[in-house]
Amino acid sequence: MKYLTITLVAAFLVGCASTMTTAGVGQTYNHVGAKVTSPNEPNWYLMKHTDPSVSV
Repeated sequence: MKYLTITLVAAFLVGCASTMTTAGVGQTYNHVGAKVTSPNEPNWYLMKHTDPSVSV
């Protein structure tokens, strides 16, 4: 039972980590009417969001 639990937790974590999309270097994205530019460095990721509001 212990190994089954560890295996399920590991599979869940791998599944979550593999769904992230890499952001383009210096690429512009639109978010609810706002233009957002990703950093000029590699290895940044786009994250999903649930709150559609933008604070200025």
